Amino acid sequence: ERSLISETVSIEGTINSSGAIDVAGLVKGPVYSKEIVIKDTGSISGGVEAETVEIHGHLDGKVSADNVVIGSSGVVKGDIEFSQNLRKILIEKLRRGNMHYIGKQMGIVTVLIKS
Repeated sequence: ERSLISETVSIEGTINSSGAIDVAGLVKGPVYSKEIVIKDTGSISGGVEAETVEIHGHLDGKVSADNVVIGSSGVVKGDIEFSQNLRKILIEKLRRGNMHYIGKQMGIVTVLIKS
């Protein structure tokens, strides 16, 4: 199932979902879900943890996911941890953070992105 936090909605607190969440509004707090999509108008202030995270809006917090997509309009202020794939468009949008690849043989590799 897919849930929507629309543009007119603002939520403060922790969000847990076993399905997918589309965020077009404002969330202040951590979000845990199978899939998280931050729409162009969406903003999350807090960490996110999911199998797949897609960012087209704003995220101020840590990302922990298997797969991460940062769209051309996406802005991330925080660390990104991924274990499978990171697809990035205009990665210079990553601010004040680190990217970590967590692989079985590689351990943890940290890449600093300067903006």
